[in-house]
Amino acid sequence: MLEAGADSTVVGPATRNASPKHLETVQQERRALEKKHAARLDAFAQEFTDLGLKHEADTCHELAAPLSTALFRIQKPPKEKQRELPKSLPEKEHDLRVDFRDAQVKYAAELYRLSRKALSAGYPSYAYALVQEVVRQDSDHASARRILGYKLRNKEWLTPYAAERLEKGYVWDERFGWLRKQDVERYKAGQRLYLGRWMSADKESEIRRDFRHAWEARTDHYRVHTNLSLERGVEIAKSLEQFHDFFMQTFAAFFSTPDQMAKLFQTSGPNSNLMIRRDPYDVDYFRTRQEYVDRLKNQFPQIDMTNGLYYTRDRVAYFFFNPDQKEQDTLFHEATHQLFYENLRASRMVALEANFWIVEGIACYMESYHAENGQCSVGDPHHIRIQNARERVVLDNYYVPLERFVAMGMNAFQKSPDIRKNYSQAAGLAHFFMHYEGGRYRDALIEHLAEIYHTTGRQRAIVKSLDELTGVSFADLDRQYVEYMHSLPTGLGPLRAAAVAPPRAIEIPKGKGLSQAAAGH
Repeated sequence: MLEAGADSTVVGPATRNASPKHLETVQQERRALEKKHAARLDAFAQEFTDLGLKHEADTCHELAAPLSTALFRIQKPPKEKQRELPKSLPEKEHDLRVDFRDAQVKYAAELYRLSRKALSAGYPSYAYALVQEVVRQDSDHASARRILGYKLRNKEWLTPYAAERLEKGYVWDERFGWLRKQDVERYKAGQRLYLGRWMSADKESEIRRDFRHAWEARTDHYRVHTNLSLERGVEIAKSLEQFHDFFMQTFAAFFSTPDQMAKLFQTSGPNSNLMIRRDPYDVDYFRTRQEYVDRLKNQFPQIDMTNGLYYTRDRVAYFFFNPDQKEQDTLFHEATHQLFYENLRASRMVALEANFWIVEGIACYMESYHAENGQCSVGDPHHIRIQNARERVVLDNYYVPLERFVAMGMNAFQKSPDIRKNYSQAAGLAHFFMHYEGGRYRDALIEHLAEIYHTTGRQRAIVKSLDELTGVSFADLDRQYVEYMHSLPTGLGPLRAAAVAPPRAIEIPKGKGLSQAAAGH
């Protein structure tokens, strides 16, 4: 689940009527509950150990561990509803498991109560983080599950799209995606269904090399077209789907207004999860770089300088298979642009005149996303983007004061002779605003992003400055950022030590701006 960060400081306000005093009360209650519950879990762990149940003891220690402030982490909740305890268990073990489960249910109920108080105090991101912790502690908490977008079908927690597919007789296969149940064995045997005809996998591959006949891999929120292979399309779609879940929980306040969040927390009446997208995000993944270039060169003459691009005119993210370079960073960078931009249907200019740094900075920051063993995280200070940001300040003594940095619009930022240094600083500032003092400025940054992106041709966005949103002067933010960069560890970590392609600006055709095109990566 999302690690919300330490509660020793007040998280930056996410709404105009936010009450830091009320949030501080919620945080104090949470700390008291956590301390009491951790002591109970430690006692349960000892009792499980005494019965020789090591796995259960380890689970207790994991649930009792304090939340880390270094990284966001999300662990997907279990798909299956908790089973009834077998009556055949030894009496002592049965009673212990019943008591443990009861303690988890009661603790989760208290956290859920606090999430509603946090929402009332004007902090939807904090409230949403508490909901995620509710499900981590009690995976069958119905209201929390509903808020996170799940519905119970038989004895499984499913997304609406997955439930719909199952109702229509499809099943999910990890290699081939959604298939009709009766077709799975034939696919595993090397046969393929194309336009109603069965043929060999090689024959289908020949046909689909032409991108007009590309494979389509579909998940809850993504539709990936590729002429490389169905299996690779499914891999990309699964990776993006996992990223989407993480992204939506991390930036919950961006996608829902306080009023929408209040409706999301309703416990009665029809539920329509406000963060469930009806139309999938489109991704085109080409077999070769040349096909990628040929597709986009008329719109972007310098497209061959990029490794991926989200094009706002057709709302498609474009990538290609690159065997010589890790492509995951580019994938998540452009997916970030796509997710933020497509929160509104209207075509629009974004950060054309000012604040462009965060458009690229947050995408560079999200390159640090990492998924392994069912857990996702972002913000690893050892990631090359963050290490480069640290070096700009600590080794190069390069820093553009924030008041001047935020004044740059798209053209000023991308045409600067210091574009590479500015990209590094943008990534570092994004990390700073997301993580400083356990997330002190996180909600303020998310509100800033919402104001930048929530603008249409009919409505000019009112974008409050970061000093106003945080309540801290630009001078103090500058000082804090420099100190923060000095405090970060040095060296590339084991997660993502591969080199990241340097940022490049691509020429935007005159008159198109960000309403039609986004910079590539």
